[in-house]
Amino acid sequence: MLKKILCALLVSGLLLSSSALAKSKKADKGINFDTLFTPGPVKQQTSVGTRALFLTSGAMSVRGEYRLNKHLSAGFDYWSWGIDAGSSKFSITGMQPFARYYLSGEHDGWYGGAGLEIVTFEYTTTSLYYDYTTRSYRNTSSKGSASATGIALEGGYQWRWKNFYNEANYQLWMMGALESSDGNSVSAGSMAGIGYNIGYYF
Repeated sequence: MLKKILCALLVSGLLLSSSALAKSKKADKGINFDTLFTPGPVKQQTSVGTRALFLTSGAMSVRGEYRLNKHLSAGFDYWSWGIDAGSSKFSITGMQPFARYYLSGEHDGWYGGAGLEIVTFEYTTTSLYYDYTTRSYRNTSSKGSASATGIALEGGYQWRWKNFYNEANYQLWMMGALESSDGNSVSAGSMAGIGYNIGYYF
């Protein structure tokens, strides 16, 4: 008799869970533009993370994100990378304010986003030359910089486990002209790539 009661309770629980899940999915279906930008209750509102693939190349990467509601967020991404080859030094820095829309709210699911990518390059070159006036060798250095601004688009999938998250995405950068400090300009064009991020929700 007890076994039958437990089985009945288990079946009832599964049916109620399935019904609740179906209602939740139905409620999340589609975008409600009336409440899209309305602040709402979020369990974990702030997160910090990094571009994990950047770390493998020695670059620094940090990103912060704030959930306006369970679907919409705004954030800021910063990264930098440099190389010192003795006679030449080169560094590149990127900054990106962005916004995202999460299709599944605070659960595992797909998302899409867009942002403004600002990239700055700096270089220093040192060369050795012989000064016939002083009859000695001297160093001379030249410095330069360049910057480009463009639109960044992304789409990906985020997995969440308690406070931790990891995500894989596909990114597209449509950059404007690369403007150098000496007045030259060259088209930067478009770039695309795969990204992988990890982070922590507060």
